[in-house]
Amino acid sequence: MFREANDFPIKVQGRIASAICVLHNFIHTHDPQDLEDEEGTEISEATQSGNDVIQSIPAAEAAAANRRRDQIAHDMWTQYQGVLAQREEN
Repeated sequence: MFREANDFPIKVQGRIASAICVLHNFIHTHDPQDLEDEEGTEISEATQSGNDVIQSIPAAEAAAANRRRDQIAHDMWTQYQGVLAQREEN
């Protein structure tokens, strides 16, 4: 759904994203063995049991992550505007 632009209204796109999150959380709660990380290995038992250790993130790292997130959002928006302009041309 998120790999390319689509014709769904933004409200529907938001609902789809929320539904995917709810589904992920449901699976995580009821069948944690089904979840795998990006490399295809199983998630640690601490994560599966919900006993995650909360660690503080250094302020510099958090600021860098926020800047990166904002840059990604900006790049996505710019790309989306290009897709809309291209659709108008066709």
